[in-house]
Amino acid sequence: MTAKGKIMPARLKALLVLVLLGGAVRAGGLEWVVVEAHTPGDFALLAPLNLDVLSHNTRDGLHVLATDRDLESLASLGFRWRTVDYDFSQVRFGARREGSFYGGYRTIAEMEAELVELAQAHPNIFYLFSLGPSYMERDIWCMKVSDNPTQDEEEGKLFIHGNTHAREIMTLEIPMYFLNRIARDYYTDPELARLIDSHEVYVVPSLNPDGHVYVEEHHDGSPYGWRRKNMRPPDGVDLNRNYGHMWGYDDHGSSPNPWAATYRGTAPFSEPETQAVHTLFQRVGFDFAMSYHSFGELLLLPWGYVNQPTPDEETFR
Repeated sequence: MTAKGKIMPARLKALLVLVLLGGAVRAGGLEWVVVEAHTPGDFALLAPLNLDVLSHNTRDGLHVLATDRDLESLASLGFRWRTVDYDFSQVRFGARREGSFYGGYRTIAEMEAELVELAQAHPNIFYLFSLGPSYMERDIWCMKVSDNPTQDEEEGKLFIHGNTHAREIMTLEIPMYFLNRIARDYYTDPELARLIDSHEVYVVPSLNPDGHVYVEEHHDGSPYGWRRKNMRPPDGVDLNRNYGHMWGYDDHGSSPNPWAATYRGTAPFSEPETQAVHTLFQRVGFDFAMSYHSFGELLLLPWGYVNQPTPDEETFR
């Protein structure tokens, strides 16, 4: 450690490796379509539409979860597309066979019970607390991981969270895997213990518990199980676009339209979920933060709104 709890680059990278190895619905329905878009010029034309992109392959095209309004916009720009005939019933039957949510993913209730169990079983390294209520008054749970978890020490501080977007259910599983890995190996792995003892790691498995529960309740083949945003009426806010830094910078990366998949809300930190994160950041002062999303298999670094390097870019390469 350096003075005032700053993280040495080598130690930061070691902990990041551990962390990394740990691992929008509208009336009228949605369609999974593949848009014939392959060139930078195509993508520039599509950017203002704020489409809900599922996957991108320059050979295959742009996979989009599209509304009727989206399809009208695509047609007006001259784009062609094909509809993917996806059998949602296979997902439904898989879940029934396993007797669980999507064949094995944790529900929010299961996540909460497991977090309580971990904190009670390992009070010397885990401290569980709520960041506050979500829009629908559910707790946003945070697990602090350190050798003195109830104390605030001058150590490097990391923030990890998942499930910003409701349908990205696997991103809840990765922080939970990380916590279980710590519980399993902390007492027998000296290097792991050294990393945990010299840092404070705050883990929020689900930032959007309301949205996750909504997906749980609509995982029977309904398109409503593809929800992305939180539960504020009429159609939710994209929490990832609701933070204060450069909020509303343009209408390409986020949208002022309440029905858009990337709707940024009425103001910075307008949502209780992002307010909770903001309050924690103000209190703790993190050195590093990681947000898990799916899909992509990518590691995205700031900045996201402009093509310029950050002062600490070399540290993360």
